[in-house]
Amino acid sequence: NKDGGWTEAYEDPVTSTPMITVSYPIYDSLENFIGVVTVDIDITSIRATIENIDLDYRGNAYLIENSGIYLAGVSDEDIMSLKMQDDPNEGFSDLYKMVAESTHFEALSYKESNEQFLLFFDEIEETDWVILIKANKEDVYANLSNLLRLFLIVGVSSIALISVINIFFSNRLGNIAKRYTKFSYHISEGDLNYTLEEKDRTRRDEFGGIGRALAKMQ
Repeated sequence: NKDGGWTEAYEDPVTSTPMITVSYPIYDSLENFIGVVTVDIDITSIRATIENIDLDYRGNAYLIENSGIYLAGVSDEDIMSLKMQDDPNEGFSDLYKMVAESTHFEALSYKESNEQFLLFFDEIEETDWVILIKANKEDVYANLSNLLRLFLIVGVSSIALISVINIFFSNRLGNIAKRYTKFSYHISEGDLNYTLEEKDRTRRDEFGGIGRALAKMQ
C-alpha cells in the first residue's frame, strides 16, 4: 500500500497508553521500494478532541473503531475494552451493525430511558474509525438551527481528527528525519564525537537501521 496505513488501536504494554502505529513506505525516484518508516502515536489527544466537543441537547460524542471498540466518549475503564455492540444501553448497542456497514453520513433514531434520541455518525476518511454524536431528539427538533449545527459538528469534527493525525504524523516524521540528517552531516564532516540518542539507535524501522550503520562508521 503506497499510501501507508495504521494499525488498530492498542494499549502500550509499558505505559498503558492507547496508541496506534503508523507505517509509511519509502520509494526512490525510480519507484523502487526502499523501506518503511513507522511511528507510534499516542491517541490520547484524539480522545480529548472528541470529548471536548461542545454539545448541548443532552448528548454525547463518541469515537469507535469499525470493530466497535470505543476510543473516546466512555469512561476510562471502558476505553479500548468495551465495544459499542456490547454497550449496556441496548437501544444504542442495537445500532452498531448499521453504523459498521455505513460508509457515509447518516442519522438514526432510537429510544433510551423512555426518551427519543438521534444518533448522527460518519466514517472518518482514511481510517476505520467512526465518529458518533448522540443528541436528544426533542431538543434538536426544537429549532431547525440546532439540527444544522449538529450536521456541522459531525463534519467539522471528522475533518479536525484527520488534520490532527496528519499534522502529528508529519511533524513527528519530519523531526526524526532531521535528527538523522544532522547525524549524517557530522559523520561526513569527520566529527566522530557526535552521537545519536539511544531512542534513535534502537528504532526498529529503516531509520534505526540507517542510524546503526552510520554509528559503525565512528
